[in-house]
Amino acid sequence: MISKLTSLVKMAEAWNTSHTLVQPDGGKFLLMTALAEKLADKRLVYFGESHEQPEVVDLELKVLKILVEVAKLNGKGSVVNVFMEHFNFEQQDYLNQYMQGIINEKQLFKLYKESGSEGHDLEAYTNFISFARNNSTNVRLYAGFIPRKFAQRLVKEGEEPVLQELKTLGYLNTLNLPPGSENHYNFFESLISGRNLETDFQSVGERFKRIFPAQVLKDTAMATAIANSIKNSTDTSDKFLVLAGAGHIDYRFGVPERVDSFNLVPKEETIILTVRNDLQHI
Repeated sequence: MISKLTSLVKMAEAWNTSHTLVQPDGGKFLLMTALAEKLADKRLVYFGESHEQPEVVDLELKVLKILVEVAKLNGKGSVVNVFMEHFNFEQQDYLNQYMQGIINEKQLFKLYKESGSEGHDLEAYTNFISFARNNSTNVRLYAGFIPRKFAQRLVKEGEEPVLQELKTLGYLNTLNLPPGSENHYNFFESLISGRNLETDFQSVGERFKRIFPAQVLKDTAMATAIANSIKNSTDTSDKFLVLAGAGHIDYRFGVPERVDSFNLVPKEETIILTVRNDLQHI
């Protein structure tokens, strides 16, 4: 194990000056060398991102490289399962074709724009997904979100018809949407209103409660996909990397708390990473 850590730390040393990470659970700042050591023992890794920022995507790529190196050190068969918010479940076949070399990045981006309304700038993730395909022996790419239309319908039509359809499609395991907590709503409201979550505790608005269930639905569907993948894994050395906006991951609200409810991965084998805009270096 010591020799494995040595090779990981050596790989990460060159990245120390360009990236600093914070863990929401404890507010601990990490250099990349320290992160490499931690990731060797973690099975489930959450990365709360700011979408499409070059520095953030570069950091995500470095995290993936560390996890892939761990998978290779673990031996034949160990894989990193990557879940990306950027793709909806209906686009999984395009990811499969890309990973199999049937289509290239340009074709993937074209199909992505034509087939959904997720609206992410996939070109910003070219290096990330290209590395994944070049290491397809040790990496699997998975769509992470329900199509946007279902969240919109939930607000307009209510839960029952939407949840029934999602369960039929296999995107959910239940017809009951777990309610979001008041603390989760507090965080969600601050993301939209701009209220300072650190200093303003009194003026939590009520006007976004109508759309809050749509956020909970996205989190629940992503958590279900991750949990199903963990259940289906036959190798205990497999890793799971979750990329989503920080609003779905920070403070262990959203996706992490719903994955926790499945009781599949102990918290000590989980790490939450996020990029905060107020850091001087990312």
